[in-house]
Amino acid sequence: MKQEMISKVLKVFSVLAGILGGLFFYWYFPHIIEVFIMENPEVQFLQIPSYIGIGCLSIVCYVALFFFWKVCDKIGIQESFCIENASSMKMISIMASLVCAIILVGDIYLGVVGFLHPGLLIVSSVFIFIGSSFAVICFSLSSLILNAVTIKEENDLTI
Repeated sequence: MKQEMISKVLKVFSVLAGILGGLFFYWYFPHIIEVFIMENPEVQFLQIPSYIGIGCLSIVCYVALFFFWKVCDKIGIQESFCIENASSMKMISIMASLVCAIILVGDIYLGVVGFLHPGLLIVSSVFIFIGSSFAVICFSLSSLILNAVTIKEENDLTI
C-alpha cells in the first residue's frame, strides 16, 4: 500500500508539473517574447526561432514527463526494480541531455547573430549545468535499477 501511495503522490506532482509547464511554455514565454519584440522591434527576426526553441523544449519535457509517468505506474504495482523503469530512467536522462543541447544551440544561434547577452549566457549556463546534473543522476539511477533487477533475478532463482 505504501508504494501505491507514493505512486499517487508522484503522479499528482507530475500532473502539476505538466500544468505549470503548459502555463510557462504556452502562455508565459510567448507573452514575454511578444512584449520583448514590441519593446525592441529590431529583434523581430528572433521571434520565430524563439517559438521554435520553446516548442522543442516543451516537447522534450513532456516526453520526459511521459516516461516518468510510466515509472510511477510501475512503482504503484510494486515493480520498482524492473527493466522498464531502467529504460524509462535512461530515456529521461536522454531527454534532459536534449534540453541541454537545445539551450546550447540557442546560445550559439544568439552568439552568431550577435544578441547573446552576458546575463543570458550565465542563466543558460546554469540551466545547462542543472540539466546535465539531472541527466547524470537519471542515468545513474537507470544503472542502479538494472543492477537491482539482476540481483532480484538471482535471488528469485535461489529461492
